[in-house]
Amino acid sequence: MNGKNSALRPRSGQRRNIGYKLLDWLTIAVISLSLAAILLFVVFSPLSVSDTGVGGFDDGDLVFADRFSKYIFGLDRGDVVVLKKITVGGDASGRRLVRAIAFAGEKVTIAEGRVYIDGAYLDESAYTYEMYDGIREEFIVPTGCVFVLPDDRMMVSKDSIKELTVQITDILGEVRFIAFPFERFQTFK
Repeated sequence: MNGKNSALRPRSGQRRNIGYKLLDWLTIAVISLSLAAILLFVVFSPLSVSDTGVGGFDDGDLVFADRFSKYIFGLDRGDVVVLKKITVGGDASGRRLVRAIAFAGEKVTIAEGRVYIDGAYLDESAYTYEMYDGIREEFIVPTGCVFVLPDDRMMVSKDSIKELTVQITDILGEVRFIAFPFERFQTFK
């Protein structure tokens, strides 16, 4: 009789195992959520787009910018980046999306509505709009800087060209994906 009753009752070790399993699952969940939070809010920076200067993005899009790849892998020409703060024509505005155009040591020539890097025409027909053709500028991008432009080049004036050469530290990060609205979810390189 003793053997039958003991088989039906859970042993104290079994009850403790359930408690340990729940604690293990809770620990895994907390660690997973912590790592996800670090990834999404330390490595990436969320940003709601407003007054974008880059095509393919709409007001209200939630994008995530990678803060560290600019230091590890560098930026490529045409990458969409987020500036921490930009002053154009004396008007200080918040974070803004622009494209990386030229890098330290490169000679930039803007003439007749076109951009040339070290004398070679930069074909931006896939993403840019017309540039005001009255601008004629030539300069070398200083060390530690990046020359950026919005896709809507009509926003650019002769006076604002020099202000679009920004320190690499003034770039918050490279846009990696649109997270919201969900139907517009898209990743970038």
